[in-house]
Amino acid sequence: MSTGRTTHQQRGQRCAACGHEAWPGDAFCTGCGVALDPAVVHRPLFADELHSPDPAPDSPAAAPVATGAAVSAAPGRRRGGLALAVVVVLLLVAAGIGYVVGHRGEDARPTASRPGDVSRTGDVSRPAGEASTRATQPQDELQQVSRRDEARARRLVGSWVPQLAALAAGAGPDASWAQALAHYQRLIASYPSALLLDTGRWPHSYERGGLYAVIVPQPGRTSRPALAWCAAHVRNTPQDCAAKLISTTGSWADNFDTGAPGPG
Repeated sequence: MSTGRTTHQQRGQRCAACGHEAWPGDAFCTGCGVALDPAVVHRPLFADELHSPDPAPDSPAAAPVATGAAVSAAPGRRRGGLALAVVVVLLLVAAGIGYVVGHRGEDARPTASRPGDVSRTGDVSRPAGEASTRATQPQDELQQVSRRDEARARRLVGSWVPQLAALAAGAGPDASWAQALAHYQRLIASYPSALLLDTGRWPHSYERGGLYAVIVPQPGRTSRPALAWCAAHVRNTPQDCAAKLISTTGSWADNFDTGAPGPG
């Protein structure tokens, strides 16, 4: 079978010396031992050479093996890419730090320099000017005192005590809350142990709310000890002092005694 190669010896050729038939690949004649013509004697072809032409010089199979310089170029490129990535990360971190520091500096500015600044009293936020105005309202001051005294007043429930006054704007001699507050301050200066009650929080002891009653914590089982205390400590009795029952039950109509004949 022809392989397409002109240098391959074909079956049927004979030795020039003895005429013995020569086979492809024979270097010597098997009949006489004479060396055969080297121009037509070649090695047998391998199986993969029988049907495949020689690879073209510029094909990938014929390409020469890469040199050491070419092989070492890839690690160099990887190192360069890694260095670039590190630089980018450092720049991003620096930008983030600058952003955080800038915002903290803004938050640390004095609050008084910001528009709409407010001051806080307890849990309620008010504009700074309003907070100081509200703190000076006489009725608010009386209410704060009554809240402070309420726990002590609860200990007197079921007892008769001396009552010095019931304060309100327009009640008695007090034409305004400022005068009511001044009245309370005079009483507390003379009777430091006195307590202030918000009558709206004691509906069983007082007919209506909106008043602030000033009582003295001198408890008695009846109204007589309270009336005796009034006579001993207050000049105008019963006008400025009477007995009051501090109660959380019953009717307010049955718990006030001015000293006139009656129960108690």
